[in-house]
Amino acid sequence: ELNITNYPLIIDKKNKSITLPKKLSLDQIVVIPSNYLLIAKPGSVIKFASGGGIISHSPIFFNGSESFPIKIIGSNKKSNGILVTGVESDTSYLRHTIFTNLSNVSDKNWGLTGSVNFYKSPVNIEKCSFKQNNGTDDLLNLVRTDFLIKDCLFVGSYADALDADFCKGKIINTKFFSSGNDALDFSGSEIVLS
Repeated sequence: ELNITNYPLIIDKKNKSITLPKKLSLDQIVVIPSNYLLIAKPGSVIKFASGGGIISHSPIFFNGSESFPIKIIGSNKKSNGILVTGVESDTSYLRHTIFTNLSNVSDKNWGLTGSVNFYKSPVNIEKCSFKQNNGTDDLLNLVRTDFLIKDCLFVGSYADALDADFCKGKIINTKFFSSGNDALDFSGSEIVLS
């Protein structure tokens, strides 16, 4: 079921895609069901107000450009972040996307440690920036996930910049500045750093 009827999203049920508008403010957690593709286009600005965030059971395709990056912005500590979960058969792609001032995804009875989280959901991340998370541990948290991170920037994490548990991945030409704890935190993972 789609709980997104309150927002001006472009839903294409025939092609199984959901496209975010160029400007969007979310004040609740939007849940994307499985078997869709969640798309953000170059120049999009997505703001998470208090309570706002995204949980996706489908892969995401955030494809910005150098001139028109996608911006995902948290407004305060009561905003949430992003979780992509249980999408083992499809890879998500993030390019030229800036994640700023996000908090963790949480509900009354549970919470995650990352501002941006991929759980059992492979992802390729290129030319993206993760900046200044809002009191949650990790800028990016990956669990049981295959990944590529290339030409990215991590700045100002509250605790760990990148936390990868039980993952297999490559990190290429990526910079880390001002981490509150570890720049890189791996547990049970096989990682190639270049």
